[in-house]
Amino acid sequence: MALETEIDDSITSVGRTICNRVLITGGPGVGKTLTLAQNISALIDDGVDPGEIRAVVSTSSAAQSFESLLERICPGRSREVWVGTARNLFIEILSTDEAIEKTGRIPRILSDSETKFLLEDMKTLGEPNKRLSEMLKFFYRQWTELGDEDPNWLVSVEEKLVVDALQRHLISRHAMLEPELANITLSYICSRCETVSASAKPYVFVDDYQNLSKASQVALGLLGRKCFTLAGNRNEQIQTIESYPYPQGLDVFRAQYPDAQEVHLSTGIRSARCIAAAGNALIQNDDRRADTLVMVHDTMPSGSIKVVKWN
Repeated sequence: MALETEIDDSITSVGRTICNRVLITGGPGVGKTLTLAQNISALIDDGVDPGEIRAVVSTSSAAQSFESLLERICPGRSREVWVGTARNLFIEILSTDEAIEKTGRIPRILSDSETKFLLEDMKTLGEPNKRLSEMLKFFYRQWTELGDEDPNWLVSVEEKLVVDALQRHLISRHAMLEPELANITLSYICSRCETVSASAKPYVFVDDYQNLSKASQVALGLLGRKCFTLAGNRNEQIQTIESYPYPQGLDVFRAQYPDAQEVHLSTGIRSARCIAAAGNALIQNDDRRADTLVMVHDTMPSGSIKVVKWN
């Protein structure tokens, strides 16, 4: 994320492009995050209430960095912009009395230690440990990738028994599993579309879109009624709190919104010249990653690379 760079005129001209559906792509360090922030600043300059804007990022540390960047670009009013992770947003949505009544669930993510006790309780079903583990992984993936929208997603009787038992245990613990959260949020948004839309912040900006699950991506898209702007590169995945990231979502966005504006950034504003050259050399023969190549201005420092040999 390019957060430590001066804002030059060429980047600003890209960042201030306003459209209700925008996809920002490019390699690492080219200013995707900066461009998102500048789009938010442009909306505020045009009179949009900053309290109606959400900026969704991958991690808590990224949220702090993005808040600092916004304050630099748009001092004062940017503090009213909601900035946080998809998890934080979904927990906020599901924490209302109406949502709890509708879903029958408490939006509290089960801790790692609690999860271990839950798995021990699940073993009382009599399923072999390996088979039980495989089924749970299957459930988690189906929830994040919306496979459960197919009424026949559970094939065997044992799968139905296990998922029912899992739900009962989670309800009794007043908790959810992380892979459930976006799925339940999406179901709630769809079932209460008018209510949620009326109270939603209709301008949604998402950074590192490739790190989100499919369920998270779809839910955020529904919330961004007036503006849905995302930035990402499918080859820049990092480990986050989302179990099953869905980088294909960038291509899904293109297909779903063929009239969306796509902004591709290619000039590096963060990396030293030698680092960018080394990265480009590694990927230049891979056509699938051509969009990650980064050009660097001669004004950037040359930098240096040290090779460390481990004995």
